[in-house]
Amino acid sequence: MAPPWSRSPRPDSKERQDAACALAVAALSFIASEPERLGRFLALTGILIALTYWRTREGFLRHAFATNAVVMACGFLLVGYQLAGYFLPPV
Repeated sequence: MAPPWSRSPRPDSKERQDAACALAVAALSFIASEPERLGRFLALTGILIALTYWRTREGFLRHAFATNAVVMACGFLLVGYQLAGYFLPPV
């Protein structure tokens, strides 16, 4: 038999549901507490919905490689821009 301190009682489904609701309310309260944070959340939610919809389309696999290449190229361009600003002397 395991020692009593190693066994944690599992909460019943009602307690788990109450905890999940409390966590959801706390998270939404945190997000809504500042307009800037709420705007970012809504923008990212829209992007997530658009990408999820795009993944269900037939042309997703055809365009995913090209899109990833463009996103990576933009990322490398931004890194180069940041490094140039850090290492090159101002004009």
